[in-house]
Amino acid sequence: MGKRFYNYFLVTLFLFSLLLIPQVFAERKLKSEEKKTENIKRQMKLTGMRSKDGRFIDNENGTITDTKTNLMWVKTDSYSDLENCLGWDESREYVK
Repeated sequence: MGKRFYNYFLVTLFLFSLLLIPQVFAERKLKSEEKKTENIKRQMKLTGMRSKDGRFIDNENGTITDTKTNLMWVKTDSYSDLENCLGWDESREYVK
């Protein structure tokens, strides 16, 4: 009788684990996805708006950062600001 009860107990425990384990993993995955979403929202608040592919970040201060090359670009150029074309030396001064 004890052996039979033990076998039923093991079978019941196994069947219960088949129901419970997928739920645990699904909850972990959901929590992980929620955490990723929160991190993306937090990062967007810190770094501004991103392009669709995530490569370019609008820093909301007149500059755009290219994450692939780590270069920062201004949204406007010297001609739109000064209404004049610049040579090499003038361009360096403008950037400073």
